Amino acid sequence: MKKQMDTKKTFKQRLAQMKEDFSLFSSKTEEKRNLFDFNKVEVEEVYNYTTHVNTLFQQLETLQHHEENLQQELKELKDKKEAYERYTQLSQEEKEEIEKIWVTIEKAELERESLKNQFVDSSSINPKLQQFEKDIPLLLKEIETMEENQRKAKKDIDYLEGEKGALYFTKEKLEQVLVTSQKTSIAVVMGLAFLSLLLVLLHSVYDFSIVVFGSILAVIGLFIGTWLYILQRRVRFEIQKNIRMQNRAVELLNKAKLRYVHYTRFLQYEYEKFGVQNLHMLQYQWNLYCERQTHKNQYQRVASQKSQLELELWDFIEKIFVGKEELLDQEIAFLFDPNRREDRVHELMMQYKKAKQQWMELQQEKSQVQKELQLLQEQQDGIQELPHKLLDKYLQEMKDIK
Repeated sequence: MKKQMDTKKTFKQRLAQMKEDFSLFSSKTEEKRNLFDFNKVEVEEVYNYTTHVNTLFQQLETLQHHEENLQQELKELKDKKEAYERYTQLSQEEKEEIEKIWVTIEKAELERESLKNQFVDSSSINPKLQQFEKDIPLLLKEIETMEENQRKAKKDIDYLEGEKGALYFTKEKLEQVLVTSQKTSIAVVMGLAFLSLLLVLLHSVYDFSIVVFGSILAVIGLFIGTWLYILQRRVRFEIQKNIRMQNRAVELLNKAKLRYVHYTRFLQYEYEKFGVQNLHMLQYQWNLYCERQTHKNQYQRVASQKSQLELELWDFIEKIFVGKEELLDQEIAFLFDPNRREDRVHELMMQYKKAKQQWMELQQEKSQVQKELQLLQEQQDGIQELPHKLLDKYLQEMKDIK
């Protein structure tokens, strides 16, 4: 209980002290604010000085970086000018030789690009052709032979079908003739019998002599009978012959159909294997493939020739322009081209003059920045100590106000 009373007493004492401190702080707030505003101005001046110095240092750093880039650019331009001057000092024979190599390289490059564009697009090339490349020539001849045999077999089938139909029609006609001749024979026999009976009746009734008429009738009957017999015999022979020819035609027709089926299946298999419809499509695709392979071989040959010329040219560059090989890699197109070399030299001269002018202007700007920094350098120690002095002064004045 006693401990709680001490705690309450201590708490009341703290509240009283806080009220006194608050009243003291309220009475002196205006004086502190005035002092703070005065010192704030001084701090801002220090900050502005510091910011200005940092800005100058950054500007100087930028100028130095720009100067390094200009020096590198001037060095490259100077080296390029020296390379052109060294090239102009070569003999006329050496210039003609190297320029001839360069012209050949450019022509080879143009031809290489042209050939590359002709065989790069392989979307229209049948992949099966490459797989059976060695067998294609012989296979094309075999397919051509099979197609010719197929056409012949088709012609044979059409001919034999027509021949079979003609034989069947002829057989029907012969059978009709045979039937007609048989009917005629019967009619003749009946007619002769009727006439014979008539002669017999005339002889019996009228005592008519039938020798002459009987002889004539017998001769006529004999002639007609013989002719009908020969005709029927001939017709039957032709019918038998027609039957044999029909059987032979059917046999040949079946053989022709078998050949046709064999040739057709062979062609269908080969066409399906290459994904074509006929020999013309396969021949066209094979011609495209051969043309592409020819262009590819030409491309490789030209590329190899170009590489050899480039090695020869590079040996010349390493021999004449020692230490400047990488620099001349961008200038080869101008250096070895008489039509462009003079313009390139003029362009390099203008670039060098422009870079030189920029470098001189940069030096002047850099000198001005250095002078300004030199002036600020004299105040640097004071600027660095001023914040500490202002802080000490501010703390001392705060103590005095309290």
